[in-house]
Amino acid sequence: MASIVLQNVEILAEENPTIYEALRSLVDQLNQTMPSILSGVDHPEFKSSVAAPANSGVVAAPGTLYIQRNSASGPLSIHVKDSGFGSTGWAEIGAFGSIPPTAASGFQAVATPISITFYYDGTNGSTILSVFRANGEKSQVPASKTVVTGLTPNTTYFFYPYFDERTGSLQFVSTGLAASQPFGNPAIAFKVDNPNASQVARLTHHIPLTPGTPITVTTPNSGSSPLPVGGGFGGHGRTA
Repeated sequence: MASIVLQNVEILAEENPTIYEALRSLVDQLNQTMPSILSGVDHPEFKSSVAAPANSGVVAAPGTLYIQRNSASGPLSIHVKDSGFGSTGWAEIGAFGSIPPTAASGFQAVATPISITFYYDGTNGSTILSVFRANGEKSQVPASKTVVTGLTPNTTYFFYPYFDERTGSLQFVSTGLAASQPFGNPAIAFKVDNPNASQVARLTHHIPLTPGTPITVTTPNSGSSPLPVGGGFGGHGRTA
């Protein structure tokens, strides 16, 4: 059984007996409590793995804490077993590494009357995106482009891109309020600003790439040319 060992403090026995005894008492109490913490008796049990508990078939009692990390450089997340939460009973309660907001836009759009192409690969005036964390870590957004077809000429559309920490990919929100569903192929183009879509972009492990407002692009009546992209690139608070 793991235990905490007090090291390099024996010198305090003579120099400061009060602090020495306090430290010894604290360590003794921790060592007495640790077995029940690890086993889950009278305390939350701790488990860990690279997969989310709902996907890995973890069986645990209510109150169990589950720590997940997809890879050595991936984000940490904490789940708690709660029998009243969803079909699996696992609720995710946080992820480590806060995301300080930024205001620089890295997207560029090229629009035709019926389509919009978003570039974030360093071409057509775009830049390759990175998510910088407050603890110094950085997540690289894969350089690519997204093409949306089936649009209407001379129409302004709203887009909600986000970085999915679990899949390491850039995604666009494709669901909204019932009265305002997205258009296009893929269906990611909203004709009005959609608060529900903005919330989806901020779910746990979703890092929105528009900090305050969505990306807006207006299709032309004819022709094709690079267009300014409204909105911006940034992040949101993420602590555990």
